[in-house]
Amino acid sequence: MTQEYDDIAAMLRESAEDFLARQSRPARATIGNPRMIDRTTWRSLAQLGWLGIAMPEALGGAGQGLRVIGELSEVFGEHAFAEPYVEAAVVPSLLLRHATQDESTANLGAVFAAGDRILSVAWQERADQIDPPSEPLTLISEGCVSGRKVFTPAVEDDGVLLISARGEQGAVIVGIEAQASGVSIERHATAGGHTSMVAFNHATPAFHIARGESAHVVLRSALDGARIAASALLSGLAAAALRRTVEYVSQRRQFGRPIGAFQSIQHRCADLHIAVELAQASWRHAATLHDHAPGDVANAAAISAAKARASDVALAVTRAAVQMHGAIGFTDECDIGIYVRTAMQYSAWLGGASAHRRRFLAHRARELIHD
Repeated sequence: MTQEYDDIAAMLRESAEDFLARQSRPARATIGNPRMIDRTTWRSLAQLGWLGIAMPEALGGAGQGLRVIGELSEVFGEHAFAEPYVEAAVVPSLLLRHATQDESTANLGAVFAAGDRILSVAWQERADQIDPPSEPLTLISEGCVSGRKVFTPAVEDDGVLLISARGEQGAVIVGIEAQASGVSIERHATAGGHTSMVAFNHATPAFHIARGESAHVVLRSALDGARIAASALLSGLAAAALRRTVEYVSQRRQFGRPIGAFQSIQHRCADLHIAVELAQASWRHAATLHDHAPGDVANAAAISAAKARASDVALAVTRAAVQMHGAIGFTDECDIGIYVRTAMQYSAWLGGASAHRRRFLAHRARELIHD
């Protein structure tokens, strides 16, 4: 870990802490209802240079690696940030980072980094899919796209959908306006936003981002980077939930003393603290490997290990936090509930712990065969 990385990470964390401390908590009235992105907040992220953080400078980005992006994502997790930063900022910027660099990509990168357009990456076609299919069911026939994508995050009415599809010449990634003819969107609420089922009926693409084998490489790399960022977010979320819980048990009194004075509570908090530390170390290890060797087999195994561990830890900490908060932990008036719902959302997104353990074993077996 270089001194330059330490300096950038420290600066980003300090800036993010200052920014998020001034943000209001997500309105509880939105729970259970699809929530659209707050454009004022989103443009504030753009002004700070955080939307295109992974894009090259030629596209208006900062060209930062996953270690730096992870630090920022971890702070967002600590504050249970209401906007879909990883889904709508990290994933598209990683996709554009490795896409074909032409005039359309440059224009798209500029409006995206400025916060003027929301980009949604649509690749998943069934519920149990954690890796992009080699042969997407969504087809391009006679220049039009037909098919459907599920669990697509942050689809705004005026946004752009970046879609993986299969054409006559092989795999492609194309951009389609969300308001284009032939596009229908069905939104479902998540912890703080929404996810969508998007259907295409002879919808016309506005541009191409990648073709052929590069389309597979670009999408897989973007999703791997998103898993690292999501692992960092989950680690930050778990750390913050544990801190809040330690503060609560230090104040809540029973039998004449704080409940945090009981050994059963102390031991449980100590175990959870160790688990959080391991989750944080795990995502940083995966990010370091990804920055140095994105396509390496060992890196793929490390990413799955990080996502599995962070998912388990976030769920374990937030559930324990509800229990240690007692009856108040089950109410919407207690902020710990926001952390629980966010942990449930991101632990499942891009593959849960069980799926990534299976993926880890497959990658480790492949690595041993290569050795």
